[in-house]
Amino acid sequence: MTNILFIAGMHRSLTSAFAGAALLLQENAKGPMIGPSGSNAKGHFEPISVVSANKALIAARLRVWFDCRPMPQVSVATAEVEIAELVKVLVTEWEGDGLQVVKDPRISLFVSAWFAAARRAELKPHLVGMVRNPAASAASLCRRDKLDFNYAVSIWLRYMFDLERDTRGLARKFVDAAAFSSAPVTVLADVAATLGLTWSRQPESARDSLLAFVDPALPSPATAADCDLLPIAFEVQSLLLSRDTHQTRDRLDGLATAFNAMAPALYEEMVLRELGRCLHDRWELDATRARLAEVEQSVQQQRAQ
Repeated sequence: MTNILFIAGMHRSLTSAFAGAALLLQENAKGPMIGPSGSNAKGHFEPISVVSANKALIAARLRVWFDCRPMPQVSVATAEVEIAELVKVLVTEWEGDGLQVVKDPRISLFVSAWFAAARRAELKPHLVGMVRNPAASAASLCRRDKLDFNYAVSIWLRYMFDLERDTRGLARKFVDAAAFSSAPVTVLADVAATLGLTWSRQPESARDSLLAFVDPALPSPATAADCDLLPIAFEVQSLLLSRDTHQTRDRLDGLATAFNAMAPALYEEMVLRELGRCLHDRWELDATRARLAEVEQSVQQQRAQ
């Protein structure tokens, strides 16, 4: 049975860097992928079909990727239809021998469905969950998407809580993003050993390529910010990277329950804040147009004289 490795975790958490490094070892990228962007110059390494499927799952629940609220549950019948669609994606894109690599941060929200689909497609699923310093991840989101820092941390919590909960007892490995950026060869070898996988190329033999690809300056230092959620997020980060025990899971469950109770209010505050910003931007646009109209009128009057 062919192995498939899902790479997930919060956005801006080196999921792209890990996927790109893994594909350097496998050299078997499948299907068209989302290319580089201003915020991801080396590429996203996200198959377009997988991203489209995840966006459809999110839209069907009347959510957006940056929603910090718990994802609504669907009926068994709906879940079966969704899994069947994911099977089609996997069968179309990932036939063939050798370890297959599939990355999209949104997998974090639907990892149970992707694992079920992989099994039905006769693929053996495994997961790498990238765990970046939540303050650094949030700061990067703020720069890219103009989000409020506290709310960006809340998205980090949503992705990590869901990913951890839904992969318990499955073949998974949470990876410290900072450790990966500083020692990609060691981390890739450890992932393979932990999950029982075999890279087509051994990381050591690809050392030069990996060190050239993975930026050792990542993750960027976190900026100081006043944030009520950071203490919770830092504890979650520590728990994810610690030994998986019943005590660890119980603590994560307790933190998740408390966060889920706060999430609707956090989302509402974000929506109101964004509406206010849009109105302010519209006011500034209208004011600018009015000033331009006055200038144009003045110019026309001067010409008439």
